[in-house]
Amino acid sequence: MKNLYIYLSNNENPCFSLESENLAKVQIENSLRLGWKLDDIVFITNFNFSYMGVNAINIDSPLCSWHAKANKVWAIVHMFENDMINDDMFFHDLDAFQIDSFLDVPDDIEDFDFAFPDYGHREKYNTGIIFFKPQSRDLFVDLKAFMIKNASRDEEEGLMGMFDMGKNEKYIDRFKILDIRYNIGKHYTERKFTEAIAPVMIAHFHPTKQNNYNFYCLGENELKTPIINKELSALIKKHCFS
Repeated sequence: MKNLYIYLSNNENPCFSLESENLAKVQIENSLRLGWKLDDIVFITNFNFSYMGVNAINIDSPLCSWHAKANKVWAIVHMFENDMINDDMFFHDLDAFQIDSFLDVPDDIEDFDFAFPDYGHREKYNTGIIFFKPQSRDLFVDLKAFMIKNASRDEEEGLMGMFDMGKNEKYIDRFKILDIRYNIGKHYTERKFTEAIAPVMIAHFHPTKQNNYNFYCLGENELKTPIINKELSALIKKHCFS
């Protein structure tokens, strides 16, 4: 399985925002710490970037003209069209942090082409985390077409419409909504931890916001304990607050 990150910039001179560059460094260091091999960390950008031996693949991909949030779908379709996806993929946004170590497709996902969590407290898909297989190409092609037709601002909105909340028979047996352990966000955290299947896999938050840092890293929450481990907290402090 490949550990996939995507950041396409809509700037005239493409580049990271300062926050995103710091998060990219956190993610790379954390991935290496958790045992990912350099060759299995795939970073897609539309500009040059290199850190700790991870060299971004600078692609000449079309960009979504109406909302940058849709760029990840445009990039993944571009990757399929250029034979860049030949393995199972674990995509996660720069603010979705892997906590528990896994390097292969988790057992509860392996029978599906496409899997992602929801928010845990509201009926909406969350595609900051997506597991997908090479045979999911048509899903992404269909999603991009649906988003263009409906001017969807991001892939969550597009999927909600395309899948019709799991009622579309074309896709119903091919995707899975993941347990909330794959997406521990800030709202209703105590309930999510109570309901989640242990261990928690991914924490999803913006660490550059001080209240989020305090909540996840310092334990200023209803659980009275840090959500993430000391090693990841140290990486966040190193790159985001130094």
